[in-house]
Amino acid sequence: QLLGPRGRWSRAFVPLVDGGLARLAGDAAGAAALWRRAAAHAREDSLALYAAAAELAVADLEGDAAAQAAALAWFESRAVKNPRALVSMLIPGARR
Repeated sequence: QLLGPRGRWSRAFVPLVDGGLARLAGDAAGAAALWRRAAAHAREDSLALYAAAAELAVADLEGDAAAQAAALAWFESRAVKNPRALVSMLIPGARR
C-alpha cells in the first residue's frame, strides 16, 4: 500500500529507509543506488529537502567532493547550519 497511488510521497521515503538499511548491512553501492532513486522521486514530488539530503548522503558515501559541494551549497542557501546533522535525522543510516 505504501507504494500505491495514494502513497506517492512514499516513492521517495521507501528508498531512503531501504538505502539506510543497505548501508548498515555494508552494501554501499546498494545504498547509493537507492538514495539516488529517492532523490529523483523526491524532486518529482516537490520534496526538495529530501532530495538534497539524499544527494548529500550519496556524495558523502562515495567521497565525491564536487557533489558534496553542490549539495552543501543547497543547504547553505537555506541557512542550514549543520547539513549533515539534518541528513542524519532525515535518512536513517546515512551517517555512521
